[in-house]
Amino acid sequence: MSKDFKVSIWEVGSWTLAHSFQAYHQADMQFYQREMTPEEVCEEFDVAVLTLNNDASTLVCGLYNGVLQFWDVFKQELFFEIPSHLAEVTALEYNGDCTILVSSGADYLINVWNARSSQLLFEIRE
Repeated sequence: MSKDFKVSIWEVGSWTLAHSFQAYHQADMQFYQREMTPEEVCEEFDVAVLTLNNDASTLVCGLYNGVLQFWDVFKQELFFEIPSHLAEVTALEYNGDCTILVSSGADYLINVWNARSSQLLFEIRE
């Protein structure tokens, strides 16, 4: 994600732009586009990690504030947001058929999610 909260998805190999959209709610545009220090961006909004499902229709972003955001790539809309961790999301991974999503965080938690219902199945604590 760029400084202006724009997400760009590129085709690997041909390097053609497949999708591009603003990663914020239109209602909050003034807030997101105000001048912010780099520290404020990282603390509140910046994407730490992301992953796409197999058909590239859903982009999942793990934020520095521990939130997971689920974006519909084709509609360019945020359709679900869930607090997942108490600190930065450090990794996201789908299983082979994209039915399970695993997130890990700087809070030493690993969360295992049903990717279709976004329901927490279980967590592993270190």
